[in-house]
Amino acid sequence: KVSLLKEFSYQWNQLSGQALLDVAECITVLVEWVYARSPEVVQHDALPVLWSFLENKALPVRSANVRTVATKLASALYEVMGTKLMKCAASKPPHVRENLSKILGW
Repeated sequence: KVSLLKEFSYQWNQLSGQALLDVAECITVLVEWVYARSPEVVQHDALPVLWSFLENKALPVRSANVRTVATKLASALYEVMGTKLMKCAASKPPHVRENLSKILGW
């Protein structure tokens, strides 16, 4: 599952449209299992996917599911990382931190 998360994260950068959302959902499903065994993999491979969503990489996708997928990923990451997610977000641009706060309901 660790290798699968790495591969999905790599593939995500090459995708667009619905495929991008589908792979992001797969990453979300793997986050909890992988974080328990290898937190550095989640931070290295899954967090960049979240940051891309929050930086609006996925906005050109004409789908109402974009926000839902981003919210699920952010929630899964927050569930396993807790406040460490916010510490990681601290180094991101203000709009990324604001988007994270919005989708997590803070």
